[in-house]
Amino acid sequence: MKLYMWCHSAGLGSIMVSPHKMIFIVFLIMPIDVHTKEDNLDFIGKYDKQRTICRKMGFEDKGCKRNGIIAFHARTSSALQNVARYAVVVFGKATLNTGGGYDTSTGKFTAPEGGTYSFTWTIATVAGKYFATDIVINGRMIGYNHVNGGTYKNYETASATAIINMEKGDKVWIRARDSGKTTYAYKDRCSFSGFRL
Repeated sequence: MKLYMWCHSAGLGSIMVSPHKMIFIVFLIMPIDVHTKEDNLDFIGKYDKQRTICRKMGFEDKGCKRNGIIAFHARTSSALQNVARYAVVVFGKATLNTGGGYDTSTGKFTAPEGGTYSFTWTIATVAGKYFATDIVINGRMIGYNHVNGGTYKNYETASATAIINMEKGDKVWIRARDSGKTTYAYKDRCSFSGFRL
């Protein structure tokens, strides 16, 4: 005759004992956190009430109010060659212009608001040509970029980045540093972008 005995241990599992063998059965118990639709609606309702009370007390809801994004990205809409020295490099095809600061007709970015801005520009040239540029704020040079396809007789690109503090209404643009018949910037492959940090 065989005797079997079940021993239960605080939800950890059960042990079955017989004269000849032991069998361990383990149960994994995990808490399940169930939120009903009513719970979520109740939370949202309480949150909205708290926000209303805070606004009536004169507090501004800055934590949930998203600051306006200012960002742009533009590419050259045509090849640039034989440009005059200090001529504005116009990136005439904007793929992004959130905040409306970049003007595709003039090539200049006007800060809609003050702040610290990051600008990056990339210039591509063809074999045997080069293109040197500056980034300027209100006509004052901040940074420099030079791409030279003449040295290795190959297509070349160069990029540069500038971080600039701007007041509302300040203007930033890219200008040609040199003039000459060997200056050339490729269509579509040159870009100018910026955003407020």
